[in-house]
Amino acid sequence: MQERGQEEPFDAVLEYWWDNARDLMAALGSPEGEKLLAEMRRLQESFVDFPRSRAFFTEAN
Repeated sequence: MQERGQEEPFDAVLEYWWDNARDLMAALGSPEGEKLLAEMRRLQESFVDFPRSRAFFTEAN
């Protein structure tokens, strides 16, 4: 399905929830967080098309 000339629609969404950006960045910047991110990426490589994927960060007020 394509609408309005856009690329193919996404078939999945991955969300990370955290209380605030400061704590998230501190946790992910730690040695444990960096190891976790590397492991998550390794696992996702079997089903995520990274070159065609989008990533963004947002905060709810």
